[in-house]
Amino acid sequence: MAEADDGEANPSNEKPFFAIDEDKSTGASSPPPTSLFMGSLDPSVSTPPSSPPTQLTGDVSVLSGAQTFTLPDVAPKQGMQWGQYFLGLFLPYGIVIVMIFILEFTESGGLFCMFPFIYVGAIIVSFSKGKKSLGYGLMTALPLSIVLGPALFFILLLIAFGGL
Repeated sequence: MAEADDGEANPSNEKPFFAIDEDKSTGASSPPPTSLFMGSLDPSVSTPPSSPPTQLTGDVSVLSGAQTFTLPDVAPKQGMQWGQYFLGLFLPYGIVIVMIFILEFTESGGLFCMFPFIYVGAIIVSFSKGKKSLGYGLMTALPLSIVLGPALFFILLLIAFGGL
């Protein structure tokens, strides 16, 4: 009696939750699947007067009742414009050198602090204007300065202290 009160069922009668066998009690009472009529490809088949006329012709080159859109001409790919690339590569260094000379004669450092924002803005503008080569040059200038900056400083120290 205690076993029946626990709510446990006989494990031989239970099915696991993932069993997908057809239940024998319901049988095959569901109707078989039917086809769905969407339109006619044959003009000899008439449609009922209550339904709208079909736009299907069976010919893919004919678009009856549909809007056609023309694609814009695709511009031919341009090669790398090396002049813009080298301009973007060396222009930041030239600007820094000019800024250093300006700071020597004036004590205004505000413009020099804005240089990183101007640099990022120049990269964004170059790509948005479609000058990818200039943008790639500007992007190459920063890692190049991180690598070559300490090397140049070391060479200048060697020259200053007579190592070379």
